Amino acid sequence: MRAQLRRIEAAINLRLIEPAERATLYAEFAVEGLLRADSAARAKLYASFAQNGIMDRDEIREKENLDRRGGGAAKLTVQANLLPIDDLGLVATMPRERPVEPGSVIAQPTTP
Repeated sequence: MRAQLRRIEAAINLRLIEPAERATLYAEFAVEGLLRADSAARAKLYASFAQNGIMDRDEIREKENLDRRGGGAAKLTVQANLLPIDDLGLVATMPRERPVEPGSVIAQPTTP
């Protein structure tokens, strides 16, 4: 099937797209959509990929034919609750990215 689709893509590119537009436009069949699972299964897979640092959110958006968002969406992320227990102290002592709001309650270590 892919060979036939390539011939159709080539014909579209040659006959329907002006030579000046060919630098920015092209025809391509997205056959991955035919192999996709249902939307719930894809969402579960992508959530797992994003939470475990396998794909960043921009890569996932590209797989779904969506534009990149940039910024934090291009960073790999992992769940902090999956850290090795030996590293929990490192996370607790890291400087905060944002200031603590006045009047908020912060858990302080208790001393016996």
